[in-house]
Amino acid sequence: MLPQQYKPTLRDIVNLDAIPSSLSFVTEALEKVLSKFYYHSLRKHTSPDGTTASYNLDIYYYKELQLFEIPGANMGVSLNPPDINDPLAGSKFEVSLFYRWQLLKYLRSPAITSFDFTPKSFLLLIVEMLGLDYENLILATIQNFHESQSQDPLDLFVANYNSIYSANIANYDDIHDVLSQIRVERDFLEVLVDNYLHSLDELATLVKNFLGEVKALDIKDILIPEIAFSIDDINMGIKLPRKVFKPVDDNNQPIDDKSSYIIFHAGSLHFSTFEGIIFDKAAAFDFQRSEILNTGIIIEIQKLKLDLSEKTNIPEADADGRDSSFRGFFVEAATFSLPPKWFKQENGQTLAITGERLLIGTGGLSGTLALRASQVTNDQGEVTDYYSRYFQLNYPITVIANGTEQTIVSHEGLVAHINSLERPQQLKFKYPIEVFTNETLTFENETEYYDFLRQIDPDDFLWFKLGKDPNKAWRVGFNRFDLSFSQGQVTESNLKARLEVPRRNSDGNAVIDLDGHWQSEDDFSLSASFLPNGIPLKLFGLVNINLLTAELGREDEKFF
Repeated sequence: MLPQQYKPTLRDIVNLDAIPSSLSFVTEALEKVLSKFYYHSLRKHTSPDGTTASYNLDIYYYKELQLFEIPGANMGVSLNPPDINDPLAGSKFEVSLFYRWQLLKYLRSPAITSFDFTPKSFLLLIVEMLGLDYENLILATIQNFHESQSQDPLDLFVANYNSIYSANIANYDDIHDVLSQIRVERDFLEVLVDNYLHSLDELATLVKNFLGEVKALDIKDILIPEIAFSIDDINMGIKLPRKVFKPVDDNNQPIDDKSSYIIFHAGSLHFSTFEGIIFDKAAAFDFQRSEILNTGIIIEIQKLKLDLSEKTNIPEADADGRDSSFRGFFVEAATFSLPPKWFKQENGQTLAITGERLLIGTGGLSGTLALRASQVTNDQGEVTDYYSRYFQLNYPITVIANGTEQTIVSHEGLVAHINSLERPQQLKFKYPIEVFTNETLTFENETEYYDFLRQIDPDDFLWFKLGKDPNKAWRVGFNRFDLSFSQGQVTESNLKARLEVPRRNSDGNAVIDLDGHWQSEDDFSLSASFLPNGIPLKLFGLVNINLLTAELGREDEKFF
């Protein structure tokens, strides 16, 4: 149920009785639509003569306004999806409306409701406004449409009339005689409309002798209403299946009975009768932090593209061999946070789990999940270092936040800026930028820079402790890991990890290095190296073996 202030509907403020009778077929449908939308904060201004008015208001729909569903993906597309933190929220639109109609000076309601907007009615209105008689109209027609230096313009008008209507007007002395004979056969105004007034330009030509050098634009300004309409802050949301993604709060706890959305901040839409549709694109995306598959893993997305067309694809979908009917989204980069209930993560980590070039939608998932080098964070999630062990940025640099540019002159300033953002993933540079490694590298855009970050060879492990007792806890560390998908199928996986196991009867830990590769069920391997001096084993109480390495796998349809 909506709050009390949202209960008035648009039907209460839109006067459907003012719709012309010629458009009555839309009244019933329009009434049903208007009754489903509520308004709030209505601001209205009308000019004293009633020809101009402006309206500003907030329009609410009492629930999610879903445009369509994506077949086979259990996803839907909504317009201005509701705020997940507001249990009473529906779709909201900030709307402005302006109209100016000079015709209302001469034709007041209720007369406007019976006006049929035909060329003949417009001509009658002009005749009434200017106080013209039919002889004046014939004279204007002759002067403007039958000019001739060799023939009498009246004779040309009569000849044209006789030819069109197979008439026989032959004996006449003046315009009055011609008009009298035409009236016997038909409506003179219909003759003008059918043969001379095919556009507002021709109407302007007809009456210019009475109004001076009137232009078609001047006639339009009187006869045709100028209407301007705008919707500010348009957002489109892709509603994701809750069984896969659940929105989370600031404490990473799932929000009950809500769905996650990919939000496309489309900008503002403006329409006017003179300028047509103008779309001010913001072209920004947002993804609500979400838990994946009830695992406790939290995903955040940094760069995203939408594909909602059934006929054409974004380039990334074409490159993946998707059908032209593909609909979904492409993620350039994403980060994943592991749940504390799994592991006790150590402080100062320089690696992160990332998603790379993920294509999600009709046809399944493509892309790579991987462990990559990252900025250093503490146990509060604050950034303490930005890749300084791998490279240095060439300062000063420019960052962009909320559309505003800011100059950063040092590494410390950059770290402070990152921590001022709602999330570190919102960091955006203005390109080009330079970095120093063992050489100077220049990146012209964000894609080049992210490719560089992905190629960094990490010299560290992402360490976790397994177990509550610190004296008995195992440590597992990941140096490299990637898992690649193609249209829902795993195509490759690589692993480099280390396991430290406390020894019971000796000092130090047993260290096991793991190195794995998976290409298919017929091509995989997993090797283990036991450091520093191997693991001693005694078989059957007779043979002592020092196990240094072990490997298992399958190749060429053979296990080893």
